Amino acid sequence: MEKCNPDVLEVLKSELRFLENGGYRHCLLRPWRSQLAFIESRTCQKNRIGGRQDCDGCVLMQFVSSEWHEEKTPCWHIPLNEIGETVDSFYRWGTEDDMEHALRTWLWTTILSIEDDRRNAESSVTHR
Repeated sequence: MEKCNPDVLEVLKSELRFLENGGYRHCLLRPWRSQLAFIESRTCQKNRIGGRQDCDGCVLMQFVSSEWHEEKTPCWHIPLNEIGETVDSFYRWGTEDDMEHALRTWLWTTILSIEDDRRNAESSVTHR
């Protein structure tokens, strides 16, 4: 069976749609709490039936500093803003609203940056 390598841009857009549609605000399986960022969305390969037991191959790993790669939830250590706040730090010391705002901003910024990089790459190829 061929390994599925999802496009990082599509994964980030899917994550943003999930966030903007209130996906982290409601957990049908655990109504007493909100869903956990990244790991309880369609982004996480561990959640899929027959999913992997580790995060190797996850497109989000490219945003995680190597020092955090061995953590149980490495994607929670992606710096979401210029002062280095992460999903992990918001869950420890922040509010859910602040975390969602930072995550939304990071997703938008990252999506726009990737789209811009791709447009520039296409432009340089077509102008040769």
